[in-house]
Amino acid sequence: MEFLERLRIEPGTEMLDVACGASQISIPAARAGARVTGVDIATNSIERARA
Repeated sequence: MEFLERLRIEPGTEMLDVACGASQISIPAARAGARVTGVDIATNSIERARA
């Protein structure tokens, strides 16, 4: 993802994804080694992201 490439996420980076939705940013960031916390007002989105 171009946005994440610009951030240059390194393992151990702590990241807060506000309005994370289905975690389109959070999941790839976590796979790159970031410690990610995602928050969203839509609880169904959070449950889907956890799965």
